[in-house]
Amino acid sequence: MARRSSRSFPVTVTQLPLVRCQICGRTIAHQPGRANEVLTEHYVKAHPEMLGSGPPVAEPDDSQ
Repeated sequence: MARRSSRSFPVTVTQLPLVRCQICGRTIAHQPGRANEVLTEHYVKAHPEMLGSGPPVAEPDDSQ
C-alpha cells in the first residue's frame, strides 16, 4: 500500500457582511461597499415583479 504524501494547504476564511431581503428574508453576503449592488441583483433575479414603477393604477371608466 503506497502512502500518499500529506500536505496541508493554508485556508483563509473571510467573513463577509450580510444583508437580508425584505421580501423573502434570504440572507445575502456581499463585499464591503457592495450591499446595494448585490441586493439589487437579488431583486432582479428573485423578485422582478417588485421592481416596477409601483402598483398598477386603474384607468378611469369612460362608459358612463
